[in-house]
Amino acid sequence: MERQRIVLMISSASIAGAEHHVQHLAHCLLQRGHDVTVICPPDGWLGAALRCQGIPVIEHCLRGLRKYGVLHLVSRLAEKARTTILHSHLTGATYAAMLCHWRLGLPVVASVHHLGGRTYCSTSPGARERVEARLGLPRYTDWIFTRVGRHGAVVAVSEFVRQFLVRDGIPDERIHVIYNGTPFADEDPPAPDPTVREDFNLPQDAYLLGVIGSVRHQKGQLLAVQALAKLPATLRDRVRLLLIGTVHDDFAPILTEAIERLGVRHQVILTGAREDVRRLVSSLDFVVHPSLAEACPISVLEALALGKPVIATRIGGLPELVTDGDVGLLVEPNVEALNLAIRFLLEHPDERARMGALARRRAVEQFGTATMVSRYEAVYRRFLS
Repeated sequence: MERQRIVLMISSASIAGAEHHVQHLAHCLLQRGHDVTVICPPDGWLGAALRCQGIPVIEHCLRGLRKYGVLHLVSRLAEKARTTILHSHLTGATYAAMLCHWRLGLPVVASVHHLGGRTYCSTSPGARERVEARLGLPRYTDWIFTRVGRHGAVVAVSEFVRQFLVRDGIPDERIHVIYNGTPFADEDPPAPDPTVREDFNLPQDAYLLGVIGSVRHQKGQLLAVQALAKLPATLRDRVRLLLIGTVHDDFAPILTEAIERLGVRHQVILTGAREDVRRLVSSLDFVVHPSLAEACPISVLEALALGKPVIATRIGGLPELVTDGDVGLLVEPNVEALNLAIRFLLEHPDERARMGALARRRAVEQFGTATMVSRYEAVYRRFLS
């Protein structure tokens, strides 16, 4: 694809999946020779991370009335290039991007990273339809994405998301499914690092399990703790569960109370936000992803790319990433099912090794950097033509 000026806009700068995706996408597009600028809110993780990589970033609020100031910023960027593509991420940024489209006539591509929480439920036949009918949900995404669908292109991060965009009235031909990618798939996985156990004062013969992602109700860490507590005592005492991510303030007392009440204080380690996720995950026996709402989690892709089996809930887009019995296990989002899956992988090392090898192969084939960026370039190219 010929060199283009691409402005990535995102209305959050915290440490989460969409923000990591924008950082990675910006880096990859720059390597492909494009002119890339990222507009994101000030004083957050993302702006600092982009600057460390030498990626041009403009910090500006993209919510409320202050988002109107983005018109001047984008106008100045567009003056320097014949064609400027606006690629928005998250709802607030999409409003700002469409404002630039209406006032400046610039083309817009919008990525949809998640849906309303109530749209996520078990994918058992008919279950989602019954929930939707009972709740009487009129739509699953903000109306601004329907506007983008009329004038630009919409990217869904999974087939699960695409289905709901179609239900919201966005023309199917305007929707492109592009799974997130991970740089972990582009290089050989490192060997387990023995110093990880030393960092957390863990026994050398302990099984290491991990849940990766912000620690809050939606991500299901409480389910994982409850499932751990139900393991036979002789097995549970050999397990250490790492919760890797920032603990949300409103969820911290709930989680702490459960850990104490269930008697697993010595088995559960809260690591907080980490910059060495690759090192930690490489040292795990397997990953647990008990989320209650998910579209295409980057943490699962990272685990697969590092050759780790994943136990995931049968929720949202997770079945598109984790095939049951192949690269991991899919379970219903309840304690009993999660407990049985954890116990199975703990007691069957040969299955862990088999699934881990398949996980690595699948990540390399489907979730590498080159695949993701080529698909985005195809959308830009098709849209411009």
